[in-house]
Formats: sequence, C-alpha cells, structure tokens
Amino acid sequence: MDQAADKIEAHIDRTRERLGSNLRELEEKVEAATDWRAHYQARPQYFLGGAFAAGVLLAATVLSVYEPWGMTPYGVRRRREERRVAPLDLPRRVEFDVEAPPQSMTKRPRFALVVAIHAFHAIGLALLLLVMHLAGGGMQSH
Repeated sequence: MDQAADKIEAHIDRTRERLGSNLRELEEKVEAATDWRAHYQARPQYFLGGAFAAGVLLAATVLSVYEPWGMTPYGVRRRREERRVAPLDLPRRVEFDVEAPPQSMTKRPRFALVVAIHAFHAIGLALLLLVMHLAGGGMQSH
C-alpha cells in the first residue's frame, strides 16, 4: 500500500512539473506574441501605414462633424451674386400647379454619404495593406 501511494505521489509530482513547464512555455509565447515593440522593430512599415490610415479616417470624421455639409462660404457668395442678375435677363418660367417635392425627398440622406465615405476609406485601407503585404513580404508565417 505504501508503494502505491509513493507511485501516485511521484506521478503527481511529474505531472505537476510538466504542467509547470508547459505553463511557463505558454506564458513566454503569449508575451512574445503580444510584445508590440518587437513587432514594431520587425515591421515598422505596418505600424506607419496603420497610423497613416487612422489619421486619414480621423481627419475625415472630424471634417464630417465640424465642416457643415453643403457649400463653402465662397459657393454661398457666388450663388447670391448669381441671384442678383436683373430680372429681364432671366428667361420666363412657366408656372404649373404642381408642388415641388419636399427637400427631404430630393436630397440624399446624410447617413448614406457617411457610409459611402467610410466604405471608401475601408477599401483604401485594405488596398494599402495589400500593397504593403506584397511589397514587404509581410505575414511570412502563413
């Protein structure tokens, strides 16, 4: 009975050692995989490309939020000047009893424009990553 207990205890100790070494090995692999500094030193072009793409997306987002959609101040001034043309110079318009459609029906929804801009940027980013991959031999382990 004493030998069986010793065998079981020895087996448990060996298993514990193997698990400990496996966990240390796994920890080292995870640290190596998540070490962004080592990845940056190995392939700085990916980080620079990502930073550039993030900057472009951030600039487009900021401009879409802070720059009002429509005409610039120059376009507004020009339209006002065009409207100041003498009434005799304008061709006569035939008036109909048909009402003009509301502006919301004739104007493209803003969300469609925002989605189109983001889709354009996503395609550009994908092309940039593809070119970097083909030019730099990236993702060599696949």
